[in-house]
Amino acid sequence: MLKTKHIAILSVLAIIAVSLLSFIKGPLPKSKPQANKPPNIILVIVDQWRADATKREGFALNTTPFLDSLAQTGIWFNKAYCAAPICAPSRISMFTGRFPSATHTRSNFNIVDATYQTDLVSVLKSKDYATAFVGKNHTYLTPKMFDYWHNYDHLGEPMVKDPEKLAVNKFLGSTNFYMSEKPAPFPASLQQPSRIIKTGEEWITSQKTAGSTKPFFLYLSIPEPHNPYHVSEPYYSMFPAKDLPQFKAGAASLQTKGNKWALQRSLFHMGYGDYGKTDTTYTQ
Repeated sequence: MLKTKHIAILSVLAIIAVSLLSFIKGPLPKSKPQANKPPNIILVIVDQWRADATKREGFALNTTPFLDSLAQTGIWFNKAYCAAPICAPSRISMFTGRFPSATHTRSNFNIVDATYQTDLVSVLKSKDYATAFVGKNHTYLTPKMFDYWHNYDHLGEPMVKDPEKLAVNKFLGSTNFYMSEKPAPFPASLQQPSRIIKTGEEWITSQKTAGSTKPFFLYLSIPEPHNPYHVSEPYYSMFPAKDLPQFKAGAASLQTKGNKWALQRSLFHMGYGDYGKTDTTYTQ
């Protein structure tokens, strides 16, 4: 099962990379550069993506060719660190420019304590930017702070009525928030990275169509490759188990990792009775 999980994670990385490729290189309306006009800003973040899972950083498999090409043609910060090792404090620090010790948010459970005077969104709004958020939030940000807001979560897109999207939500809920050992029963175009990026593209196009002259800020927050791990074909079959590097995680690795990791695993088992289990019986 560990090998299967490794396949799932690697394949999710490939899907996200392909989705970003279509977004960044996709056909968007072109406009001539204007002198002194503020730049449009697209902030793309993903959840729990390890840098050493890219071939550029020495990973054995070529799972992220597009991201590696971005590093070659752009700027790659290989000495950059987030402000906290967990989600909400890190994201809040990114938007406020303050350490968790200053925002008072040091865990995922006290977001309401976030303390700041100004943040990135308010600065951009004061500069007359059109603002949009698409994806996973997990911060103090609210829909009232943006001109456009479309929320996604780890277990699906809330408030949907479309049968295909409802089927995706049902499938994600069947994974015990962990993984599926079988290929996802829908194409990659229905996975959340693809849909989030498509929603972002549609918002940018709507700004152009409406004739907006404002610069825009689009915050794309992709929940993957955070669990639950799930992979559509053909990506699922791209990385057969025989080709995978040696797995470095799991119960067998606890002796070498130390007591902190063993304690964390025990806490997960206490909080989630089905932690580590997977649902292999799901059918569409």
